[in-house]
Formats: sequence, C-alpha cells, structure tokens
Amino acid sequence: MFFYVWDLNVAIMKKVLYIHGLGSSPVPEKLDLIRKHAAVVALHLDYENDTESYRKLVAYAKEEQVTALIGSSLGGLISYHISENMGLPCLLFNPALYREVAPVYGMNIEQRTCPRRLVVQGAIDDIVDPVKVRSILSKISAVSCKEEIIINNQMGHRIDLQHFKHYVDWFFMTSI
Repeated sequence: MFFYVWDLNVAIMKKVLYIHGLGSSPVPEKLDLIRKHAAVVALHLDYENDTESYRKLVAYAKEEQVTALIGSSLGGLISYHISENMGLPCLLFNPALYREVAPVYGMNIEQRTCPRRLVVQGAIDDIVDPVKVRSILSKISAVSCKEEIIINNQMGHRIDLQHFKHYVDWFFMTSI
C-alpha cells in the first residue's frame, strides 16, 4: 500500500481524500489539480485483493480529518458511502452505485448526512451506466443533501485532465 500526501501547508484548512477507481491509482496530475484548492491525501489500494479497502479508507479519512471526498467509479461508490456516514461533501465521477460490491467490502449507510454532492457522469460511459446511477440517486438521495447531477455528453468513463479540472474547480467554487 502506497501513501500519497500533497501540500502539507498548515495554512490550508481544507483536506480532500481522493479515492481512485478499480484497476487505477491516484494520478499525480489529478492530485495536483485538487491541490490548487486544498490539501489532498490518497491511498493506492488493490480493491480486487483487499476486501478491507473500505474500512481502511474510512479509518484514513478519520485519521487525516478530511473535509471532503472526491472519487471515481468504484472510488465514487466508496466516497458516496463515506460522505453519507461522515457528513462530508463529495464530488463523484461516474460512481458505480448500482454495482453489487458494497456488501463485499462491508459498505453500508448508517446515516444520511452528506451536505453536498456533485455527481458528474459521462453520457457515453460504457462501464458505469449513467441512467442506472441517476435512477438510484433519485430513490436514495437524502432531502438534506444538496445534490447536483451533471451529464457530460462528450465524456466516457475515463476522466481526462481538462474535464477533471473543470469539475474540481466547480466543486470547490460551490461546495466548500
């Protein structure tokens, strides 16, 4: 397991936990884009071989005292659960909310306390079906959570740096 910490400047009060997707890793260029707004921490996890990934991320979020979450795909699903249980704003890129992996990793929602959620979906995502995700969000979203769902018609499952930067900037301008 690798640990990444960018920007230890104590003057920055915000700290974001970035959670990568399945078969991915924390991309330094993406972490640098987040770092323009806040300190950022991330773990590199092997989800397929580590069913303790979710519990490790929850413990890490608490230990690091993060104030927001950003996650992609499976990392978006994990971020969704952590944000609800810890009451943290989150930015979710193509979250795999309908995938049946939550029980495998011990994910459950004990309380619905997410204050702000920005969900960005690629309309041409061939990995995570955006229609299924929107259907789930319409059924489970808490009344107290300010939620915005953005459908990008040019975006697929992988988020290029230009789109990533755009939505990270938007998230920080409107959330925390």
